[in-house]
Amino acid sequence: MCTKLPRLEGEISRRSALFTMNVNYHSHSFSVPLFRVVLRTVGLVWLLLTSMIVNSAPSLDHSALDDNNQSVKLSEFAGKVVYVDFWASWCAPCLKSFPWMQSMQRKYADQGLEIIAINLDEDSGLAKQFLSQFDVDFKVLFNSSGDIAAQFGLVGMPSSYLFNRDGVLVSSHVGFFNEELAQLEQAILTQLAIEPVKEPKND
Repeated sequence: MCTKLPRLEGEISRRSALFTMNVNYHSHSFSVPLFRVVLRTVGLVWLLLTSMIVNSAPSLDHSALDDNNQSVKLSEFAGKVVYVDFWASWCAPCLKSFPWMQSMQRKYADQGLEIIAINLDEDSGLAKQFLSQFDVDFKVLFNSSGDIAAQFGLVGMPSSYLFNRDGVLVSSHVGFFNEELAQLEQAILTQLAIEPVKEPKND
């Protein structure tokens, strides 16, 4: 599992530093280094807790860009079983997850599976270089700001989220391990067997 999330870590450091500076400004008489360390730690804990409470809401109510820089709403795929995967060019396990996702897409697309791989690279060139190694049929989107990952509460890559036909999150997974592939596929099959709820017709 890759846990390198540079933008998120940078944001944590930036916000905690601002938090520390603001408190130090109003408490200028306390200049002991230990006090600053405590303040910084409190700032980090505060940021992480609020991020978990406010931002961690995996759903299809988000938009990302396609390779033509056009916005695509994840909710457009409602009615299908949607497998959302977050990846980056520097993530070694993603080199193994891509062929597996391609296999799943080809096997189950006709039954209603939609795989959406969301890239988090700041440099789109690195993402395209990574993609050149594969022949993929599934949807690849880009979220260089990382805001969707933050709202999903991402802790490592690759991370996957499975939504049923009604757009409800049914499972999530961090990492990519061969011994867990059968379990991941079974989770997909379970949802594909569930038909979407049809609204009654008004005569």
